[in-house]
Amino acid sequence: MLTGDSTTVKLDKGGHYKVNTDYNGFFRTAYPPAALARISESIKAKDPLFTSSDRVGLLADLGALSKSGHVKTSSLLGLLESFEDEDQYVVWVAIAERVNVISSVFYEQPADFQKALEKFQRSLFSKAAAKLGWETKASDDYRSTLLRKLLLTNAGCAGDEEVVKEAKKRFADYTGGNTEALNQNVQSAAFEIVVLHGDEADFEKVLKCWRDATATDQKLAAIGALTTVQNEALIQQLLKISISDEVKAQDIGYFFGG
Repeated sequence: MLTGDSTTVKLDKGGHYKVNTDYNGFFRTAYPPAALARISESIKAKDPLFTSSDRVGLLADLGALSKSGHVKTSSLLGLLESFEDEDQYVVWVAIAERVNVISSVFYEQPADFQKALEKFQRSLFSKAAAKLGWETKASDDYRSTLLRKLLLTNAGCAGDEEVVKEAKKRFADYTGGNTEALNQNVQSAAFEIVVLHGDEADFEKVLKCWRDATATDQKLAAIGALTTVQNEALIQQLLKISISDEVKAQDIGYFFGG
């Protein structure tokens, strides 16, 4: 128990430990590199010592500390690598958040850096995305449904060839009239992947999906996808649409939020 500004706790040399069990305390924990390496190995081995709350907390701590410069970004990347076989949705959300923050912080880096980061992202998400696939299963619960969308979106946006190929195929079937080709739970994933890795024609098709949609979730899925477009001319087109009479006042924020 910390009762002053600092305290010292003696541990066995090389011993295993964790601070802030289940992350009930309101503070950040910076582990030394050797301890962090042992923790990474434990997570990779699915050691029950580290609960899902612990794993989320570790990611949050290291993410915040690397962003503030208190630890190296390579330490965060090393920890992330240990989550390849993670199976909890709440942990995958934390993983995706850390990867997205890294991408946003280093977005001005050269193209080769961005490609390396996308490769790293694929190494994290592709295996789990392939395992869950696109089709809903009878055994799925609510979290499984959310996890499928998260994994497919992150793997596909990072350029996983199989995920991109399947997204384009299902999107083509869907816009061709086969509404069963895209389950509504993965529509946003397919829309986003197609806009990011497609061409102007794909952008226009997703734009049409937005215009034709009657359900709010379908409209939001299309908007979220449209805002990932990289083409400068299409970005300008989307900005004009966002402040036009086509867009309800309460929806403008979704365009700029993307």
